[in-house]
Amino acid sequence: MNKYISSIVALLVIGSISAQIQYNKKYYSGAYRAQDFYIVEDNLSVIGTENYGLSSFYHVIDNAGNVVQSKSYAGSNHLVLSKLIGSIDSTFIAVGDIYNSSSQLTNGLCMRLNSQGDTLWTKSFGSALNTDVKINDVVQKSDSTIIMVGNNGNEAFIMQLDWQGNTLWSKGFSITGSGLSILAFQTVDTTAAGNIVVAGSHSTTTQVEKGIVLKMDQSGILVNAIIFNEPTLFREIKTINNSSYLFDQHFGALVKLDSALNFQWANAYCYFFSEQTGNDVFLEQDTSGTILFTTNDAFYGHVLKIDDFGNPISEISVVGKSIKSIVKDDGTLCVLSNGPVLGVKSAIVSVPHYGIMQGFPNECAFTQSSFALPYVYTTSPIILTETIGLVQTQVGVSVNNAVVETEFGCIDILGNLNEVPDAEAFTVFPNPNHGLFTLRLNSFEPTEIEILDATGKVVQSFMIQNNEMTFDATSLDSGVYFVKAQDKLVRLVIQK
Repeated sequence: MNKYISSIVALLVIGSISAQIQYNKKYYSGAYRAQDFYIVEDNLSVIGTENYGLSSFYHVIDNAGNVVQSKSYAGSNHLVLSKLIGSIDSTFIAVGDIYNSSSQLTNGLCMRLNSQGDTLWTKSFGSALNTDVKINDVVQKSDSTIIMVGNNGNEAFIMQLDWQGNTLWSKGFSITGSGLSILAFQTVDTTAAGNIVVAGSHSTTTQVEKGIVLKMDQSGILVNAIIFNEPTLFREIKTINNSSYLFDQHFGALVKLDSALNFQWANAYCYFFSEQTGNDVFLEQDTSGTILFTTNDAFYGHVLKIDDFGNPISEISVVGKSIKSIVKDDGTLCVLSNGPVLGVKSAIVSVPHYGIMQGFPNECAFTQSSFALPYVYTTSPIILTETIGLVQTQVGVSVNNAVVETEFGCIDILGNLNEVPDAEAFTVFPNPNHGLFTLRLNSFEPTEIEILDATGKVVQSFMIQNNEMTFDATSLDSGVYFVKAQDKLVRLVIQK
């Protein structure tokens, strides 16, 4: 439950590149943590948890940042919606988990919602093994059937539902290994030919998590499977042009496999992307065919455009933790970012909330480095034991209309490092630097200068007597800081 405390969420709608950042300053009060969103025409449908994970919400937000529909979903103890996909008839499939007060276990949950958030049907799935069931991902096939993956205790499962939520088939998998074996399916996608690609991890009491990738036919029959030898945990998979792109949480890296699951390349991006534990990530293909890689470090979200070889083309950074990016039909990039949102402007907002900012940020001038990683995986046959352990249950879901209060706040987008917001501001150069930098003001009055870390804590302070001074911050660790002067902020990057 602690992971929901003090969460702050920013929904950022980013258009074409412009020299001036323009944005509204709305945010929506309440104990919200966004999990996923989907775009239908110009409206944004957002799901997530509220009340620190006890219930979940569905909000429809228009282009002006107004909440035009709001629903709240509750169970007997907790209800968590984590994934949202859309259909051609403007309905949605939302999946997650719900507590079953009768069995005192967590059940998997799948709901079809209309555009107003009303439930058209609700299905819950318990376990014949008397274990918790969690649905981790969902995808819709071209025939409108639904594929879901998740965990049933120490086993993994995959199942297919029809349009009405009826189970067409369900398969559980376990894997042989020394000690207690745990197999987890985290993410799923389908190929153009209708095959299913699943990724996750396998671990035992004697081994750390190792990434596993499986390819199945349309009926769930296993075609191929590989296990990576290195510590690996795959959190996201996207099939683009018959290749599979996977995000490995352990290295903060992107891995590409061909249609036969042969290794192509693996890249890690920027020095700070290696610390990915517990963070969200998303892969998408934009309207031009470019791959979008949404990820984050400890404090900032990043949307990278990469080519077919994994080379970074450009990057936009936001303050907060990015979850997902989608490109609209008109080319507008929409980024959903989770908190806490940091920086002085928004540090005064301490309650959980999410905000809307629509703007046109500059491309970020952050260092766009990448380096290849050598991955080795097992190609010998993997022994998977197929089991069936899921049963449909009838766990009640209550749906209520909710009122979302709109407040005024400010959530920052990081643009160019030397961006000057107005004539009153100052410049810092060089930026990035190794700890030595020069600050130049537009005024000649004595001014107090503060260096803040990413949490808003003052780590150093100086007095400048004229309009220019060189500072020594070499005692600070590598990372992202803010320089504050005259109530203005400039982002400072120290690289050693």
